[in-house]
Amino acid sequence: MVKKSSFLEKLKNRLRSHDVRVAPAEDFTDAARSGEPQSGEVGSRLEAVPTVRENESVSGRKLSPKEEATLAVQDGFRELNGLLRGMQTRVEEQGERFVRAADGLVRLPELGEFQLQALRRIAEQIEEQGRQNAVVVQSLGDLPRLLGTVRDALDRAATVDERTAGTLDEFRAHMARIQGGMERMVDHSRQHVESARSIATGRDAELRQLQESTKSAVSNVEKAQQSGLRSLREAHEDQANRLRKLVEESTRRSRAMLVLLGLVLVALLAIGFVLAVR
Repeated sequence: MVKKSSFLEKLKNRLRSHDVRVAPAEDFTDAARSGEPQSGEVGSRLEAVPTVRENESVSGRKLSPKEEATLAVQDGFRELNGLLRGMQTRVEEQGERFVRAADGLVRLPELGEFQLQALRRIAEQIEEQGRQNAVVVQSLGDLPRLLGTVRDALDRAATVDERTAGTLDEFRAHMARIQGGMERMVDHSRQHVESARSIATGRDAELRQLQESTKSAVSNVEKAQQSGLRSLREAHEDQANRLRKLVEESTRRSRAMLVLLGLVLVALLAIGFVLAVR
C-alpha cells in the first residue's frame, strides 16, 4: 500500500507539474473506436520510451510532458508489477506454510502416541529403578549388623592381644627372677670356694682333695647352671616364638577380617552404583 500510494502521488505530481490531463475511460474507448492505438500498442510505446530517452540524451532534446507522463505511468506499472509479484510470492509462502501446518496436524496424533509410549517406558523404568533401590536399601539394611559383628571380632582380637601382652610381661618377670637366683647361686659357690681355700692353708693334701672336690662341685654346678640357663633360654625362646606366632596369627586374622570387610563394602557400593546406573 505504501508503494502504491507513492506511485500515485508521484504520478499526480508529475502530471500537475506538466499540466497534463488524464482523459476518462470513455475517451480511451472512443479513441479505440476511432482507430487510436490499443493497450498493446500503448505497451509497445511504453517499452519504446527508454529508446526515446536514450535518443534524447544523445541528441539533447527535451521530452514532452506526454512522454514524461508515459514514462511515469510505465514506472508506476513496473512498481505495481513488482508489488504484485511480491504479493504472489508471499501468498505462495503462506500456502506452503499452511501445507506444512496441515501436515503437522496430520502427524500430531502419531506424535502424541509416540510421546505416550515414551512416557510409559519412562514410567516402567522408574518402577524398575524403585525396585532396584528397594533391593539396595534392603542390602544396606544388613550392613549395620555386619559392622557390629566385625566390631565385636575386633574387640575380641584386641582382648586376646592384651592378654598375650600380659603373659609376655609375666614371662619376662619370671625369667628375670630365675636369672637373679642363678647369679646368687654362683656367688654362694664362689664364697664356698674361697672359704675352702682359706681353711686348707695347712693341709695340702686335704686342701688338694677339697680343692679338687670343690672344683668338681663348682664345675658340676656351673654345668648344671649352664644347662639350666640353656634350657631356660630355649624354653624362653620357644615360648617367645609361640607368642610371636600367636600375635602374628591374630594380626593376620585381624587384617584378613578388615580386608574382608573392605571387600564387602566395595562390593555393596559397586552393586548400589550399578543398580543406580541402570
